[in-house]
Amino acid sequence: MANAVMDHTDAIMLSNETAAGEYPVEAVEMMAKIVVKTEASVFDDLPVDNKPADGETEVVLSQLARLLADEVGAKAILAASITGETGRQISRFRPELPIFVATDTVTVQRQLNLSWGVRPFILPPCKSIEELVERSLAYLKQKKELKKGDKIIIVAGEPVGHAGGVNLVEVKICT
Repeated sequence: MANAVMDHTDAIMLSNETAAGEYPVEAVEMMAKIVVKTEASVFDDLPVDNKPADGETEVVLSQLARLLADEVGAKAILAASITGETGRQISRFRPELPIFVATDTVTVQRQLNLSWGVRPFILPPCKSIEELVERSLAYLKQKKELKKGDKIIIVAGEPVGHAGGVNLVEVKICT
């Protein structure tokens, strides 16, 4: 279990044997304790080689979003994703802040719940990046996730509504 955390695994599954055993609740409680302790330890901070291969624009921009967030002191990263891949790519670099991912599909939202640090939400399709950002920020402010003056990193692609088109990383201040 601790090794899975140190390997930066996104989710840990409870096996059928453990869930059906005599102490399933205690097993889950122990798993949670191990995960929390390991994440708090120095062993969870060991570097992971996430160097992108040449030409992987989406991966490079995802890494850039994480580095930029650190440099400017951003409160969150906001991404748009049809398939969930953008959220998973950003998650891979383990930013120490929430990764909000707007998607228009319940299935993708559920899948993204298993990705480290990703907090997906449903947003109906938008016609432009500006509309997507405006509606996402309104939603996140209404949910008290962000407030006026917070810096956020936007990761999206144009044209909006097409999978695999990440071509924008931007710093924005909530208004």
